[in-house]
Amino acid sequence: MDTLDEARRRPYWEGAIASETARVIIAEVAGGLKGVISIAPSEHPAFGARMEIKHLYVAQDVQGQGIGVRLLQAAFEYCKPHAVALAVVRQNDSARRFYARMGGVETAGFVDPGPLWRSDNVVVVFDTLALDTRSLPH
Repeated sequence: MDTLDEARRRPYWEGAIASETARVIIAEVAGGLKGVISIAPSEHPAFGARMEIKHLYVAQDVQGQGIGVRLLQAAFEYCKPHAVALAVVRQNDSARRFYARMGGVETAGFVDPGPLWRSDNVVVVFDTLALDTRSLPH
């Protein structure tokens, strides 16, 4: 994790913010950045033609307060009418339960060789046309 410092991550985030095809949405609480989600067209065959949630982070001190829900809702609204998918590490049980509560359906898996380590991933698909974001958990 030490190698995932600002110098390594900054190019991705600068590119995503400047991109015409990606969207970055942040959650600010009491003047501090507490969550972020990034969405872009996927380049991985496991996602098909779906938009991909590339990153979803919520600060540990505010998890369980609905920030992740609101970030996903904003992503779904941005992506309509397209289906949305994301990859989650297979062993991340709490995230997988959260995505299932949000209407996600696990469909496939793949091994991501990653720039730093390999990870076994599950693809989670959200059919944004079928989701009524008003009825999602808050």
